[in-house]
Amino acid sequence: MHVILLVLGLTMAVAGLALVAFGIATNAAALGNTLIIVGTTAIVGGLILIALASAIRQLRRIAQTLDARPLPRALGPEPAAAAALHIDPNRLCVAGDSAGATLAAVACQMLRDETPAIALQCLICPVLDFGEASASRRKFAKGYLIDNTMLQADLKDYCPPGVSLEDPRISPLRGDCRKLPPAIIHTAEFDPLRDEGDAYAAKLVAAGITVDHIRHAGMVHNFHALGAVLPQGRAVLGQIGNAIRRRLNR
Repeated sequence: MHVILLVLGLTMAVAGLALVAFGIATNAAALGNTLIIVGTTAIVGGLILIALASAIRQLRRIAQTLDARPLPRALGPEPAAAAALHIDPNRLCVAGDSAGATLAAVACQMLRDETPAIALQCLICPVLDFGEASASRRKFAKGYLIDNTMLQADLKDYCPPGVSLEDPRISPLRGDCRKLPPAIIHTAEFDPLRDEGDAYAAKLVAAGITVDHIRHAGMVHNFHALGAVLPQGRAVLGQIGNAIRRRLNR
């Protein structure tokens, strides 16, 4: 039985899990019983930046947890391609980090009534609310890898004039959390975005959604992409891979 894992985005600063795979995919790998599709066009870091090489390194780290093996050719996400590989479209995980997690959360909300249903969402250091500055955004506004100036600049480039920042497509924390898939959510103690990730986990639980939520003590935003200097960064991607495996194999 196969699973599709579409990894949606990169981080606000340096990198992330992988690029968007809505409609275009130019690289793919079968990871045990999981198919990961990686697109190369792009809604990426900070919703505007690109760092493909770093994204692939992180994707490979998750792949090691899932016993990766390369596929012989590039694949698109078309139903015919899925059928040819005997992929079960009912076991679909949508994942992303930072701005990619914004897209993953929005996708789950917008597609909640669609078929096939998304089976799992995985959000790492997610950006979830531009409507109001949380306590962590204020407390860690400067000097913690990303800062408020960077966040506001990215937002200005991403949003057309006149768009409400409370629109759930911009701030998914403001959206309806009913009937959403189970979630894996990782937040970091010294991340300006910490509180909105924590709040989203709580809101999902209040809506009756199963949530595995970990707040990583002592960590900053994007710590999972800093494995070269942070042991926790190296470890967490393996933890995420194991968590995805457990959830989708239930």
